[in-house]
Order: sequence, then C-alpha cells, then structure tokens
Amino acid sequence: MRTPLLYLFVALLLSILWGCNEPPPTLLNDDDSADDDDSADDDDSADDDDSADDDDSASEEPTDPPPAPIVTSWSFAASEESFDNPERGFYRTTSLIGPVWFYEGYTLSFSYVRLDDYRQQAIPESFLDSIESGLQAARDAGVKIIIRFSYNWGPWPDSDPDAPLSWVLSHIEQLTPLLVANADVLAVVQAGFIGAWGEWHSSTNNLLDSKAEIATALLDAVPADRMLQLRTPMHKNDIFGNVPFPPADAHSGLDHARFGHHNDCFLASDADWGTYPPDAIEQWKSAVAAETLYTPMGGETCNLNPPRSECAVALMEFERFHYSYINAEYHPDVVASWDSGGCRETIEQRLGYRLIVASAEVLAGESTQATITIENVGWAAPFNPRTVWLVVDNNLEDAVALTSDPRSWLASSTIQIAASLGALTPGMHTLSLWLPDSSGSLAGDPRYSIRLAHDGMWDPSTGLNHLGAFEVPAR
Repeated sequence: MRTPLLYLFVALLLSILWGCNEPPPTLLNDDDSADDDDSADDDDSADDDDSADDDDSASEEPTDPPPAPIVTSWSFAASEESFDNPERGFYRTTSLIGPVWFYEGYTLSFSYVRLDDYRQQAIPESFLDSIESGLQAARDAGVKIIIRFSYNWGPWPDSDPDAPLSWVLSHIEQLTPLLVANADVLAVVQAGFIGAWGEWHSSTNNLLDSKAEIATALLDAVPADRMLQLRTPMHKNDIFGNVPFPPADAHSGLDHARFGHHNDCFLASDADWGTYPPDAIEQWKSAVAAETLYTPMGGETCNLNPPRSECAVALMEFERFHYSYINAEYHPDVVASWDSGGCRETIEQRLGYRLIVASAEVLAGESTQATITIENVGWAAPFNPRTVWLVVDNNLEDAVALTSDPRSWLASSTIQIAASLGALTPGMHTLSLWLPDSSGSLAGDPRYSIRLAHDGMWDPSTGLNHLGAFEVPAR
C-alpha cells in the first residue's frame, strides 16, 4: 500500500517544481499532432484567400460573342408586262365639267377647261365649283389631270378670240385657290390662256406681248411643288432669257426650273409645225433634250408624216426628249402606225419612268442594314415629289424614309439606296419598297403608288413592292 502513496507524492512534487518554470509536458506524445493542426490552420487560411480569388474570377464570366450577321441577297428578273403607273404613259382626254368620265387602264387624263363664256367677266362661283367636282371625281377614280385653260377651240389660222390681258390675270387669280386645293391630282399645268387652243399662238388680244406677266401669274397660282409646261422652247427663252439649266437647278424652285415643255405637233414635220424655228431646229432640240432630263415633257401628234412619224424615228425622239406622256387619241393615224409598226408596246412601257431592282441585300445582325440598287429603264424621271420608304413586315406605320429623291432617278441611270432598319427581333421578316404619292390625301391610296417592273412583286391592295424574306439571328 505504500507504493501508490509514494508515486502520488512524487507526482505532486514534480508538479510543484514544473509550475515554477513552465507547464509540465503532456504525458501523451501529441507534439507533432499539434504542429499538424497549426499547419492545417495556415493552409486553410491560404486556401480561403485562394477561394476568395476564385470567387472574384467566377463573377467575371466571359460573355458570348455576338452572333455573326446573316446576309440575304436577292436578284430579280425584269418584267415584260405593260402596266399602269401614276403620272406617266398614254393619256385620254376628258372633261372636268359634267358629265365627267375616265377610262380604265389610263392613269392620266387631259382636260381643257373652256372659259369662252367669261372672256369679259369673272368666272362664276358655280363654274369653279363644277371644276372642283371634276377634280374630286378624278381623285375618286385614281387619275391625275393634265390641265389647260383656254378661251376657244381654235381653229387655225382664224382663231376665235381669247381674252384681254386684264381678264386673263383676273381669271388666274380666281383659279388660284382651286389649283392650290387640288394640287394633289394635278399631274402638270399647261400654260394655256393665250391664243388658239391655249397653245400660245394666234392670240386675238396680242397676249404674247405679255407672256412674261402671264407666266409669272401662273407661277404664283400653281403650288411650288407642281410643274408647268410651255408650248415652245422659244417662249421660255423669251420669258427667262437664255438661262442655262445646270443639274443644281433641278427642282430648286427657281422660276425657269418649274417650266417644262409640251409638243402638240410631235413628229408632224421637221420643225414639228412651229415647235422649233426652221432655221435652228437642232439648236432648240438640243436645249429641250437637256432640260427635259429634269422637267416634264409630253404632248400629242397632229399629222401623219412618214417616215418621221413612224416607229424608228418616234422611238429615238421619245427617248431623246424624255417623254413622260403622249395622247392615245390624236393623231389617230400616227398612233395606228405605232400599232402596225410594232412599237406601241415599247412606247407604253418606256414613257416616263420604268423602275427595276437590279439587286437588293440585307445585312441582319444587332442592327439591320438594307441596300437596294435601282435602274430606271424608262425615258424620263418622275417629275413630281415622291418619297421612298422601306417597309418591314408590311408595317407602314414604322416605315423607314429614305433620303433619295425619285425625281433625281434620271432616265438610263442606276441608283443605290441604303438605310438602317434598326434592331429587329430575331426571326424571319419581310422587306418591301414603297413609293407612295407625296400628298397626304393620296399617300394611302395604292393606285397612286409606283409599281416596280417585276412580276409577282406588286401588291395592289397596299401599293407595296415585296422584295423578299430575310432572317435576323438570335442574340
């Protein structure tokens, strides 16, 4: 029993002795284990730091690159079809004073407004109202009017009277509100008023002495975005002087740039029966050919004159002088010679503008771009203002207006137009070209929109020319 007590005494003594210096060593061999624990703590701390770095790295995940743009290209075959288009082609004559009639298949009508009864008095309001009703009838029919005011129906050379200058100017002033209010359905205004048929010859009141004053009154009466026409280039030279016509003057609003030409004896003789002076035919023809790139040209034939009035010469002169319209009724023998000579269809197709799409491309990505190349294979450019729009998915409200002016799309020219369609939703879309009338009253009427010369593209219910479908990639 003494031995255990001895051991307890020794242990107590050792404890007292160690307490004076440092804690006694443990009886278990755990020194290495403790060191391992400290090391583990250090490692954990390091791992925590690394983990924090890893977390920061994870929060900056790389973004996917944008999808590659999708390119859609189209090419189109030109149509061989003859079809209606506004402000161009063969026209038929009509009356704006009841009864009023128009012809199927003709977008242009010519109307004399005869003022014979008012040579020495004001035009009655009832007569002005009748003209207004006639112009409304044209609007309802989808037709535009070539208008001329005259005081007689010839004859030549012993014409019935025209009116004194004072009454001519008064009548123009009376007609001004009517012309302004109905400018939307006026294709062009011929100068009229003077002489036989209003053709600026055979005046019984010497009105040609006052041609500049009458021309100025007409410029003031007709809205600035509408054109006028004079019967011969010499009259224009007399009024404005020998003014050059650089391209910069086109559609500028300058007085001389608002007057084009109408030849009412086209092909009738070498000088077209007084249209050109016989001693300077080529000089004046060259002047007209240069101007009619930018101003309206039209008229009628008045005499069978083979071979000049037949197809070969007619086609060359239609093209040279940039004709937009011609009378389908007169002279009947000349028009019949175009039928028999096989050129009537060519004339129908190429009078005025005829627009084809040479190519079109859409580059669709985060933003979608469209590029369209147009060729005018007609004989003239459009001569009244018109806006060009790109339409996605037939949505006219969000149509994109282009800056290109169709009046600058000259005969035999190639035009490239481009625009951004913005950020479109991924998926399939359609693209159309829309050329509506510039007047708010007619813009929504597809009969006044331009149809491109391609089969299967035109939608007569909307006036849209459908180019095709394209895809926008998913983002």
